[in-house]
Amino acid sequence: MLEKLHLAVGFFFLLIFLATGAYLFFGFPDLYQGREEIRMMYRATHIYILFAASVNLLMAGGLKVYDNWLAGAQMLSSIAVLLAPLLILAGFITEPPSYLIERPFTFWGIVLLLVGVFVRSLLHLSWAKGHAMPQSDQ
Repeated sequence: MLEKLHLAVGFFFLLIFLATGAYLFFGFPDLYQGREEIRMMYRATHIYILFAASVNLLMAGGLKVYDNWLAGAQMLSSIAVLLAPLLILAGFITEPPSYLIERPFTFWGIVLLLVGVFVRSLLHLSWAKGHAMPQSDQ
């Protein structure tokens, strides 16, 4: 189930990435009114949307764990990665026009992505350690 949700969120935010790209293409220079820092905030957040979509698509590949604490960690990583693009999109909509240099939505979205990827990487390492391929004698 989580794999399908990651796939759906990943493809949905790829469409959002295209939509924000069209918005930037047709809205500039009116959006940033000559202020390069606002232009960079829009562009950076636009790329973060692609990053979040890509991570969700990668998470759709799935790692099935059945141990209780590993399954809980897998759920934690999935929730973090699923919530991240929503925060990043909120950052795209609210932060540049308000000139929020601190960028709280974008910051926490990226933190959630990093936490989710880090936890999922540890799960993969833990799973791989328990399922190592036998060495051939050559």
